[in-house]
Amino acid sequence: NNVIQGSRAAYSITSGSDNVVYGTEAAYKITSGQQNVIMGKEAGRNITTADKNVCIGVEAGYNTSNDYNVFVGNMSGKANTIGIANCFIGFNAGLENTEGKRNVFIGSNAGAANIQGDYNVCIGQFSGIDAVLGDGNTFIGKSTGYAASGSEQCVLIGQSAGLSADNASNSISVGFEAGYYNNGANNIFIGYKTGRSVTSGANNLFLGDSAGFSTTTGKHNVFIGSQAGYDENGSHKLYIENTNADENGALIYGEFDNDILRFNATIDGDLNLTAGHTVNVDGLSLS
Repeated sequence: NNVIQGSRAAYSITSGSDNVVYGTEAAYKITSGQQNVIMGKEAGRNITTADKNVCIGVEAGYNTSNDYNVFVGNMSGKANTIGIANCFIGFNAGLENTEGKRNVFIGSNAGAANIQGDYNVCIGQFSGIDAVLGDGNTFIGKSTGYAASGSEQCVLIGQSAGLSADNASNSISVGFEAGYYNNGANNIFIGYKTGRSVTSGANNLFLGDSAGFSTTTGKHNVFIGSQAGYDENGSHKLYIENTNADENGALIYGEFDNDILRFNATIDGDLNLTAGHTVNVDGLSLS
């Protein structure tokens, strides 16, 4: 049995059963689809044989032809065709998704530009709005991954984190505007505006407020502390510091590729050396 109400609602239904359809031309083309809940003007309009969908809102799930989707909000999932088991909640959420499956987009315009990406999570207003997503990304917060196209297995948490992070696969940015421009892979940025200017830099680890703030192309760096490595744009560098001090002022500075470690501090305690290692102190060589 079906429950149908609205002008031309479920207009083409034949053998479909257990559907709830409400609204002008809602599920207009449904024929044999079953157990769908379609509510709103032209919601699920082009569903024919699909089962177990929930489309609530004007034009929600308009073109849906596959099963197990939940689209709640005006025009949410409007372009979806063969995408299956998606959950889009919010105005325009998942608007352009056609083939992407098992995505969760929650918030106004969340994931609106995704087309084929699978297993993505975008939560927050404008999260991933202009991002043609890859697979397996998690964006949480307003405007996170706003235009982060092509990224896969990327985690962005915090307002505007990774906003323009194209192709930043396997990267993690946590904090307001962390990794804002990041286009490099395998980066970890944690803290307020950490790694904000990084473009093609890759394989970096920045921990702390504004750590690596001005780094653009540097690779294989480790910066730990508030503003550590703030103006550094080289590669294979180590900074442990809580100011924007350069290599001559940072508490600990190192170069991984040259096996250099510099302490800009007084060493309190014994300095024990193992066989085969040398430490240079003020021009003196200790072995």
